[in-house]
Amino acid sequence: MNRERQQLKQTQDQLATANQQLAEVARDQEELAQLKKQTKEATAELHREQQSIELEKVSGQQQLTDARAFPSGCKSNHPQTI
Repeated sequence: MNRERQQLKQTQDQLATANQQLAEVARDQEELAQLKKQTKEATAELHREQQSIELEKVSGQQQLTDARAFPSGCKSNHPQTI
């Protein structure tokens, strides 16, 4: 009888340990899900910023092209007289 109680106690202890480990795993899963969500949001933000930078780059290149064309356009529209 004493041996059965001892085995029951060991089984209960093992069950308690398993339950604690299960709770830790559940907390870890929740933390990982939150990190995954934050990573996804950060990736989307970086993508939006990258698109904005690309648009600014294209706009800047167009302005530079226009600025370079402006002086030559002035020369052709207003020939110099000597």
